Amino acid sequence: MGFEFDNDFSFTDEPELQDVVERYRLMLRSNTPLYFDSHEFILLIDYHLHNREYTESLKIAEFGINQHPSSFDLKLKKAEILFRLKDYANALLLVKELENIETNSSYLSYFRGLIHSNLKQKREAAYYFQKAVLQAQDSNEAIDTLFQIAEHYQENNDLQTANFYLLEAHKIDPYDSEIIVELAQNFETYDLHQAVHYYNLYLNQHPFHSSAWFDIGVVYSRLENFEKALEAFDFAIALYENYLEAYFNKGNALANLGRYQEAIEAFEEYARLLNEENEDDDFEPNEMLEVYCSIGECHERMGDLINALTYYEKALKIDPHYPDALYGVGIVCSLCDNLTDSLKYIRKAIELDPFNSEYHFSLGNVYRRMGKIDKALEAYRSATHIDPQDYESWVNIAQLYFEKNLLTKAIRTLEEAYENNPKVAIIEYRLAAFYFLRKNEADGMNFLRKALIHDNSKYLEFFKIYPEGTENEKIQNLIAKYR
Repeated sequence: MGFEFDNDFSFTDEPELQDVVERYRLMLRSNTPLYFDSHEFILLIDYHLHNREYTESLKIAEFGINQHPSSFDLKLKKAEILFRLKDYANALLLVKELENIETNSSYLSYFRGLIHSNLKQKREAAYYFQKAVLQAQDSNEAIDTLFQIAEHYQENNDLQTANFYLLEAHKIDPYDSEIIVELAQNFETYDLHQAVHYYNLYLNQHPFHSSAWFDIGVVYSRLENFEKALEAFDFAIALYENYLEAYFNKGNALANLGRYQEAIEAFEEYARLLNEENEDDDFEPNEMLEVYCSIGECHERMGDLINALTYYEKALKIDPHYPDALYGVGIVCSLCDNLTDSLKYIRKAIELDPFNSEYHFSLGNVYRRMGKIDKALEAYRSATHIDPQDYESWVNIAQLYFEKNLLTKAIRTLEEAYENNPKVAIIEYRLAAFYFLRKNEADGMNFLRKALIHDNSKYLEFFKIYPEGTENEKIQNLIAKYR
């Protein structure tokens, strides 16, 4: 379909090409026009295109058209070169001329679709891409065309449109593994559940593909379905026992499941394999930074603060400026009620990684424990600016305003939090309670209903703020309805 060149072009492999190139160079040196047939011009053009000499390729194409003014192939080559030079308007004029010669060319329609797409003419691009598919000679050509269209949109980071065409190809051949895995990978960027569906389709055909098990495990982790993620990583390891990344991700899945000792074992196996790979080095690989911090965090979650600190310090021996390790030390200090040192280490981590919302959230917690409420509010606000989905920071800001009897500010804070987190029950419960405190029963009931729909197990959050609700029959009936 054009645009593809042999990466192994060489005079040794192409004696005819060698002769043509030498004749062309002779012509340039002598400044004497020589005759080349159209096939030879194509060879010359492809040779220079392979070397990314687009301007020279265009000169050759124009010279060739002067000698062969009726050559369809040379005009098509010129159009392709103009496209590469981003002269889309002139490329389009040539394609229109060629369409009058070859009226049912799938490739010309596809090429015209590419031009319109690059001119940001979406409707025209869609029309000609669809026309290219309809003009395909058979189902295989239709699939190839759809795949190339999808690749174009992938290159332009429009993965949803790419998937539109891949799904059309999938309808033609539901068993094409390449199409299925492309769909899965594209869906990872905007629909994780669909990504799981297509990875499962692929694994039904290729159950012993370790990388596919790893990939679906990553998707399950992103969906916070850590049981399924763990199962997938175990399959990947069973198929390839030295699968480094699978061990690390298995450790993360186990940690998220609260199985910290098993997580440590997975991280340690990752470390062992990593050190085997780097056994000739005199220093520990940088990947060990994350491993040590992960093991340290597991010990921290188990309440083993001495071992937690030991592993954070191991990371700092490799890199004294590693922010996660500094942050980890800060958290251990906080858990030991050493708030001054905690503050010092967390602030160092923020200096090195100022856009980590978790660091700012924890800084806010330390300031709050120290009674420095204004600084705590500033830290929590920084966290929400970095990550508007950090609902805990929003809740803490609202709570601090509430404790300062600033109910209006507390409500406005949670209203903004709700805009960014429309399905987080704790925000809805607390906002409902604040509305009741403001005597706004309609909005209070509305948000209480939303909260119960999203998570009916956390209804006590409402009564923490509005204990009077226990005596309210309407509130009790609504809670009973959703429990």
